[in-house]
Amino acid sequence: MLANTPHPINRHPIRLLDLAPVLQPSPSLAQEVVSSNLPPLDTLLIAARLGELYETIFPQHPEWLEAIVDWKQEEDIAKAVGRFLNQVAKLFPIEDECWAADIEFIEWRLYSIPVCPMGFDIWHHGWDEIFEPAPYLLHIEWSRDEKENPDERNEFQQLYPNHPVPWHLEPTRLVGALREICAERSRRLTPPEPLHGLPDLIEMLMGCTDNLWLDVGELSLMEGGGYPQWDPVEVEMLAEEWKNAKPILDRVLALLNWQNETAEERDRKVTAVHEILLEAYRRQEPSYLPQLKMEFAQETTCAAAHHQE
Repeated sequence: MLANTPHPINRHPIRLLDLAPVLQPSPSLAQEVVSSNLPPLDTLLIAARLGELYETIFPQHPEWLEAIVDWKQEEDIAKAVGRFLNQVAKLFPIEDECWAADIEFIEWRLYSIPVCPMGFDIWHHGWDEIFEPAPYLLHIEWSRDEKENPDERNEFQQLYPNHPVPWHLEPTRLVGALREICAERSRRLTPPEPLHGLPDLIEMLMGCTDNLWLDVGELSLMEGGGYPQWDPVEVEMLAEEWKNAKPILDRVLALLNWQNETAEERDRKVTAVHEILLEAYRRQEPSYLPQLKMEFAQETTCAAAHHQE
C-alpha cells in the first residue's frame, strides 16, 4: 500500500514492468496492487523476458522500455513483442510478425531468434519451382549420375536437349574460373551483367558459401530445430554475416529474375549459362580439352537423335 510522504520521490520513467498504468483499481484503494488485479503469471514472465532482451540487445535505447503495455490483453502482448522483433529485423531478416493466437508461440520468439535463412531447400521443393538457371545447374549436378546409366543420362538430355555438357564438367569445380571470367567481363561491361551472379548461385545451391544465411534453407532449419538463441554476441554475429550475405544474394536474385517472361527468354538464359560454363571448363580443365570435344560431339549427336524421336 502506498502512503503519503513529505519527502521528495524519485519518479522513474514508465517501464515495461510498471503495472500501475494498466491495473484495475481495487475497491478499497485506487493505488493498491493486489493479486486479484495482477495480469496472469505467464504474461508477466513474457514482460520480464522482453525487458531483459531490450536491455541486452539494445542497451543504447532505454527509451524503448517506456512503452505502456496492457499485459492482460494478448493482442497488446503480441504487439509489444512485434515491436521488439521489428527493431531486430532492421539488422537481419527474421519473422517479425506476431499474432495473439498463442501465448506459447509468442514466448518462443523471445528465446529463439526466428531467423529467415535465404538458402535453397533443394530436396524439399520441386526444382521446376525455381527460376532458371538453378534447375539447369541442379540437373547437371544430380541427374546425369553414372555414365553407364542411360535412364539418368536421358533425363538430363530430355530436359535440356540443346545444352549438353561433358561428363567431367562439375559446376562447383568451376567457381574459381567463372569468377575470373566474370571479373574480365565486368571491366568491359557497365553495369555488370546478371551472369556475374552465377558463381554465387552455384555455391548457394550446393550450400558452400560459408555464410550461414545462404547455406541453409528455411525448411531445413525448421526440421533441424537449430534456431539461434538470443544473445548479444549471437545477434552481432548474425548482423555481420547478413552484411556479407546481402551483396551475394543481390547478385543471385538479379540472375534468377533475369529473362523469365517467356520460354524463349528462359532458353536464352540457359544458353548463356551453358556457354560460360564451357568457357570456364576449358580454362579449368585443359587436360580434358580433347575429351571435351569428343564428348560434346557425342552429346550433340545423342541430343539431336532424341529430339527427332
